Amino acid sequence: MVKRLLKIFNIMGLIFLGLIVVFVTNGSVEYIYVQNNIQEFKERAEFDFTIEAINTTYYKVYPKYEYEDNTRSVLTFEENLEYIGSAGDIILTNRNPATNIPVLTLIISYFAKYFYVGHSTVNAIDPRLTYEVVGNDEISNEVRKVLNDWLYSDYDTRHIIGLRVKNINNDLAKDVENYCDDKIGYPYNYTFAFNRNNSYYCTDLISRAYHSANVGINYDYLGTTGNDLILSDNTYMIFYREVVIKDGQNHFNIYYLKEDTNV
Repeated sequence: MVKRLLKIFNIMGLIFLGLIVVFVTNGSVEYIYVQNNIQEFKERAEFDFTIEAINTTYYKVYPKYEYEDNTRSVLTFEENLEYIGSAGDIILTNRNPATNIPVLTLIISYFAKYFYVGHSTVNAIDPRLTYEVVGNDEISNEVRKVLNDWLYSDYDTRHIIGLRVKNINNDLAKDVENYCDDKIGYPYNYTFAFNRNNSYYCTDLISRAYHSANVGINYDYLGTTGNDLILSDNTYMIFYREVVIKDGQNHFNIYYLKEDTNV
């Protein structure tokens, strides 16, 4: 009986190890395609302007493909806020979310960098607000509606990507908002694979919100990563911010899909 149980455990262990190998290999390959997408977006850019006071240079990217909708705002300047995207747009990063947990930092930093699982949010109908769920907050690790302040709260984040769902409209964005509103207060899913009816992780919340509106944005149909959102056939890049070192200081390069002001 004991030998039989050990054999079962060994088989389960091998299956689990195999799944990890598949997941890591798949994510690493996806990362190459993600980098290609970023490079292609940047190569289409033209210099726009520089604001020396905030060490930021802006580059405009004109639409190249029919599905690129530039009638919706990508980068909005208001008196006290500069925010990314319009209703339903997705923002994500590959920053390490476990910098305050030393024992996990090295492991999580790998997955964050190569799988784009640092953090992600989806904009509300009012794009000054966005939905998120985090697992490393000392106060509230649950689905919540917060200020879209990525460009102010993430000075040290080296890469931020903005995505837009193809054929997005306000009705679809409203369906996504309704789903997220219904999930406010639901806890963070630390298991990622289990208890999915009652908890979420950040990319999972976004993927399932769009799935509820009959739009699939999980590229490989496995656990949803940032890579999956970027590589989905139903999304495209509208924004990219990178941090480069210039004269010994962080300098921000922002690439954004140029809005059609004639619409």
